[in-house]
Amino acid sequence: DVAEGSKGRSNLVTNPAVINEVESDDPNNGPDWVELANPTNEKIDVSGLILKDSKDDKPYTIKEGTSIEANGFLLLNDLTFGLGKDDSVRLFEGDLLIDSTTYSGHTSPSWGRYPDANGKEFRSTSEMTPGKRNKFAGIPDLIDWPGKGEVSIFDKQPTFLEDSSGLDFADGKLYAVDNGTATFWELDVDKDDGSMSFVKGFEKGKRVRFQKDKDNAGAKGPDAEGITVDSKGMVYLASERDNSAKGVNYNTVLMVDPSSEGNDLVAQKEWNLTSLLPSVSANMGVEAIEFVEADNVSLIDKNTGSAFSMDKYDQSVADGVFFVALEDNGHVYAFVLNNDGSAVLISDIDSKLGGAMALDFDTSEKVLWVAADNGYGNRSARIKLNGTDNPEITHVLPPSGLDVNGNFEGFAIADASYAIDGERPVYRFQDGVKEGALVIGSLATTK
Repeated sequence: DVAEGSKGRSNLVTNPAVINEVESDDPNNGPDWVELANPTNEKIDVSGLILKDSKDDKPYTIKEGTSIEANGFLLLNDLTFGLGKDDSVRLFEGDLLIDSTTYSGHTSPSWGRYPDANGKEFRSTSEMTPGKRNKFAGIPDLIDWPGKGEVSIFDKQPTFLEDSSGLDFADGKLYAVDNGTATFWELDVDKDDGSMSFVKGFEKGKRVRFQKDKDNAGAKGPDAEGITVDSKGMVYLASERDNSAKGVNYNTVLMVDPSSEGNDLVAQKEWNLTSLLPSVSANMGVEAIEFVEADNVSLIDKNTGSAFSMDKYDQSVADGVFFVALEDNGHVYAFVLNNDGSAVLISDIDSKLGGAMALDFDTSEKVLWVAADNGYGNRSARIKLNGTDNPEITHVLPPSGLDVNGNFEGFAIADASYAIDGERPVYRFQDGVKEGALVIGSLATTK
């Protein structure tokens, strides 16, 4: 195994090409090679970029007229230098270093960026894949988005707030939440044409406060990153901290009745999950929550060592399991939330994405989706709960029309009854923008 690698990416606006895979010791005595990747959705020109190893005496200049297709790769196997043990590969734009990696020993079998094209680290691959996506031991296969590439924008003018975060789709409605204010919205979705309109009373959303702040209308409130709806229509928000104490991680779930009068609600129930989850920095905690009805939960309960059964949890607030995702490690934790405010952790699933920002259970396909943000190329993991400790996981690229640099923190899929021409809506919510936050794509239905 290779000991370590480094990524030296310039902070300036530069050519977006990155070093993606390196081969220094071809088992068939072939030439050393370097693969570049284009992590963007547009074709890029890489003419004139310069590659070097750890020395400066034999630079390789990429020929004029050379380009890399959108999300594509470029194999360079006619290098002017040879790669040896304990060597480096550096990519320059003029005199400016824009990317680099260093490996120990020889590459074995090759040295690749992880995750492929968009990752922040390098590691040994499981096999050489020149001109193709990198493969790593224990990492799920990566597939193209299983739907159309086009996406459209719902809010072409300011409609939500600026800290857009979680989404959920339930009973013909799209639910959305803002993490800066813990304000959530309900939108009716039309089955015939997919159009959306705010449910009466939700034109400006409804704000949620902690129970401790019931007498303090000026409280800054939860950093509500995720939202979900149970089978009774109750809304649950997942918060990673109190906005009045941003330096402290405080992973909580708050329950409200969305039909309650007024636009300023106090949580009816709360669950503090902080001690049940790994210790993380304040802004790397719970990012998403998803309710899954008990009949669809097929996993091993860590408390019993056997198949999960709702019958063992007769104090549960709802007839199902609440999955929460941790941004820090990309893991998904399954909880039963009890009426008395206690919570029971029943499972820990590693999505193998490295980070996680959103969750959605596809009730039509019976799979749990985990979505990462632009730090991981807005990729997703599709998890099939198969009744074992090793659920089936597939990694999925975003649709080609999605801006992979966008910080999408919300993800939700409409059920199959909303399909139009074999494609059903997929919603994403982008943080940090005043308009263009809610983006709509599609997912192919399966027969």
